[in-house]
Amino acid sequence: MCELKIPKKYISNSLDMKIALTANCFIQFRRRMKLMKKADFVTTTKIYLNESLDIDPSFIANSTELFGLKVDKVGFKYSTAASQFMNKQIEREMLKRVTDVIDANDVNVNTSMVILNAAHYKGTWEKPFYPQLTKDKKFYNLKGEISKTPMMVTMDDVPFLDDPNLDIKMITLPFLQESITFVMPLNASQLPFFIDRIHKDAELMKQLKSRMTRKVLNISIPKFKIKTYVDWTGFLRLIGINQIMNTTYSGLHHMLKRGSTDNVYLSKIKQKIVIELDEFGIRRPRRLEEIQDFKRNQNFMDRADEVLLDRPFYFAISFRDRTGEYDIFQGTYYGPQEI
Repeated sequence: MCELKIPKKYISNSLDMKIALTANCFIQFRRRMKLMKKADFVTTTKIYLNESLDIDPSFIANSTELFGLKVDKVGFKYSTAASQFMNKQIEREMLKRVTDVIDANDVNVNTSMVILNAAHYKGTWEKPFYPQLTKDKKFYNLKGEISKTPMMVTMDDVPFLDDPNLDIKMITLPFLQESITFVMPLNASQLPFFIDRIHKDAELMKQLKSRMTRKVLNISIPKFKIKTYVDWTGFLRLIGINQIMNTTYSGLHHMLKRGSTDNVYLSKIKQKIVIELDEFGIRRPRRLEEIQDFKRNQNFMDRADEVLLDRPFYFAISFRDRTGEYDIFQGTYYGPQEI
């Protein structure tokens, strides 16, 4: 069981943006995403509009250039056919890494606009794990029950924090261009309370990272593939983003032809994300180098302090450029069971 999410700070509190501002945001985002070219990171966002709406053709024609996404018109009256059409488009653009984002019962004849997002991430470690040492080990879930999951092993000099006040261990491992930070409460049942704490204190993770010091460690983490589905529709209402869903006036009239009396509004917004962690990522080292490195370090691994992520943990995948550090994904891992 696991959760994954895009950080809340990336959700705009005003979705009725000027087109020029939105386009500029996309350009900045695209530049930063190019820094991740050494990871397997694929994402797509699609907007689907009811084919009965009087949409300005220039909005559809310029959507890819301005916003980095393609807008299509769909006949939502036929819900099964409409959902199959949208899912096939997402599957094709995601190279079959993500499938089945929307269901037939998500749309009907009254659906106005649907936004779908899919993302797949598989980082490439700066220092790969040793596949010879991957083996099933015990994992303790929130209720204290024990299951088995494949644990990957490596040794490295990495940022580490052992905080007895919060009763957590924290470690950051480098990918080739990004990094992943794990925070594991030593008491498995305390993870929900830690998550609640970082939601209430936006600076907590930054403060914890500033206290980390480098240490040579014998590291074991689960090998996993997380799949998560999020229907953001109700969540947007919960945080007060209601106008965009107003069936009378949504503020999205700029999409329509001038003089049109139609009203376009958001009916459904869904997301599916897949994250994979294995021993290498997308770059496979040559077999000889791998064996030499393994033999060179094997004798030292037993002497290093061990960090074993064998209970539920929080993680954040981040990348850094000259302007700062940015979280791409945040999530929690509760164990080997798939949702």
